[in-house]
Amino acid sequence: MVLLLLNKKFLIMSNNQDKKVSENYQTKDYNRFKKTSENRIIDPLQVKKLKASMEIYGWAKGSVIQVNEKNEIIDGQHRFYAAQQIGIPILYSISKGSGEMEIQILNQNQKNWNKVNFVDFWANKGNLNYQAVKEFGNRNPKLKITQHLMLLMNEPHAHPDTNMFQSGDFKVASIEKAQLVADCLEQVEPFFPKNCYQSKFVAAMIKVILKKKVFKFSKFIKKLEKNRNLLYPCTTADAYIERFQEIYNYYTPNDEKVDLFH
Repeated sequence: MVLLLLNKKFLIMSNNQDKKVSENYQTKDYNRFKKTSENRIIDPLQVKKLKASMEIYGWAKGSVIQVNEKNEIIDGQHRFYAAQQIGIPILYSISKGSGEMEIQILNQNQKNWNKVNFVDFWANKGNLNYQAVKEFGNRNPKLKITQHLMLLMNEPHAHPDTNMFQSGDFKVASIEKAQLVADCLEQVEPFFPKNCYQSKFVAAMIKVILKKKVFKFSKFIKKLEKNRNLLYPCTTADAYIERFQEIYNYYTPNDEKVDLFH
């Protein structure tokens, strides 16, 4: 009985022991490490910030870069590049069996990731919708990523669900319609340079150009050329639409005036 109790106690103690899952190593042999296509695009400002800190304090205690058996960086690429630039040793651990899935999980849990990072990540994975977002952004650099997505969804107040967007399930509605509105915004810019790329103005343009068949943009531009003082900053998309309507209908016969709210 005593022997059985001792064996049972030994088993409980054994089961409660911590399991060793990785080793920490220190090195300045940077060439052994690799970046994968699953990693996000390097942010030079983040590397610069880390580099400035490392130049003063060195490698932060408790900070470990995670790699797999192939020396592919799973987590900590910004710390890696900062340390490499100033030539200090890095501390890393080998996580056996880690790969693409672990990188994706870490990516999606990164608090400092923004929409551009997720676009780059899924575009590099071959996702055609995210490649379309990236190409559209390159063609229209004056617009921010929020406006890119709004335009590509072809809806004035559209914002993709965060989990859906981060998981790679964002869908583009019509690139042609998005580019049509983007081209119109560029034509308006000379008359309204400080505000025409703001979300409320973009939303108003999407609504009148894509949703209101009575609105003829060429006519609107001609009216705007003569009455640019009628366009001024507004606090809502509907207020901008009201401005568009007033400009469009300015010195227009009653039977030719349009109602952009019905």
